[in-house]
Amino acid sequence: MLMKSTVALMALTVAVSVWARNPPCPGTTAGPTAIQAQPDRSPSISVEQAVALALKNDLRKDAALAAVTAARSENRIASLRPPDEIRFQTEDFPRSESLSDTDPLEVTGSYARVWERGGKREARAAVAASGVDIARAAAAVSSNQIAYDVRRLYAAALVASARQAVVCMEIEHVNAIKGAIDERVRRSADPALATVRATTELLTAQSELRLHRAQQNAFLEQLSNLTGQSGRFTLDRSALAQTADVRAVDLSFSSWPDLLALEARQREARAISKLEQAGRKADITWHVGIRNFGASDDFGVTTGISIPFGMGARSDAKVARARAKEQAIEAEKRVLLQQVVRETTALRQASAQAVDMLAALDEKLIPEAGAALKLAEEGYRRGALSFRDILDAHEVLIALHKLRVDHLETLLMNDAALQRLTGDVAAMEAQP
Repeated sequence: MLMKSTVALMALTVAVSVWARNPPCPGTTAGPTAIQAQPDRSPSISVEQAVALALKNDLRKDAALAAVTAARSENRIASLRPPDEIRFQTEDFPRSESLSDTDPLEVTGSYARVWERGGKREARAAVAASGVDIARAAAAVSSNQIAYDVRRLYAAALVASARQAVVCMEIEHVNAIKGAIDERVRRSADPALATVRATTELLTAQSELRLHRAQQNAFLEQLSNLTGQSGRFTLDRSALAQTADVRAVDLSFSSWPDLLALEARQREARAISKLEQAGRKADITWHVGIRNFGASDDFGVTTGISIPFGMGARSDAKVARARAKEQAIEAEKRVLLQQVVRETTALRQASAQAVDMLAALDEKLIPEAGAALKLAEEGYRRGALSFRDILDAHEVLIALHKLRVDHLETLLMNDAALQRLTGDVAAMEAQP
């Protein structure tokens, strides 16, 4: 028995010395959203500020906006009509015996212009305009993805912070319980196992705290890379307390960039179809010129037109191809809408369940577990309960706090996913 007590006290001494060199939660206040280990004077950045910084810093948006500018140049080119032509021709005929002293060379200069028919120029402009819409939708998709990346990282860092707060509360409770256990072990009222058990709880909590701190630092480093913030900054933890509502989403998804991109592609296919239909009417090229007859040294006027044949058959095949592409995009659009409605419904249902569980935990389960722990502590000090009873009550309370953080993580991550489907920031930032 003495040997076991000696081993237990040695383990406790080592644990306390390690804890003293690396105090896990100096100045920590109890509560899952109140982790403030030390006063931090670093500037605080809200999630929306982080999104705005990332949209300015991330080069993906610049590349997408450069594509918009390139598409607009195509729009200007499409509005141009076919170029006019100036033609110069020479013909040198063989000399005859009767005209051996004349120059048989004939020179012709002419001017040609294409008469576009069927509204081809307007149709080309419509195709180019749809190309601009596609590029702008791609820019919106890029901005939306950047904002989503930032919100997920921000939420992950907040959750890591909340997990640290729970572990700090656990360490605070274990230290308080350990004092009572040490007293009873010294009086031989409890076995040395009680001290070993409390020490194990303390070491486990400290290891868990280091893990969560490392995770938060990794998330903050990634946020720093996205936002371009080189210095230290802190997170706005007010989002941890905003757990009452589930984000509403417009089920038409009229601002969702992914759907806008499909609609832009559909408009392009429709415009291409109209352009190919306009191709059924052949363009007429007319020309007028002057010819010099070398043999007689006279001048004459030349004129003419050229009309291609077989344009109807070619146009019909191209129109059929464009319409098939338009129908394929329409089918893809319906599939995408069906999938996103299902995803949105699942996200909102999971978020609603998380809100209900958070309310139950805050209003009933956690207060009841806290009251049970106090009763266990009182009973243990009176000797009516064993150390296992008090540690079990402590574990139940901490497990409920950890469950609360799990539901909080579900709510925050789902909210980021739902906000991605609204596309409000992306639609605004897509304007070059």
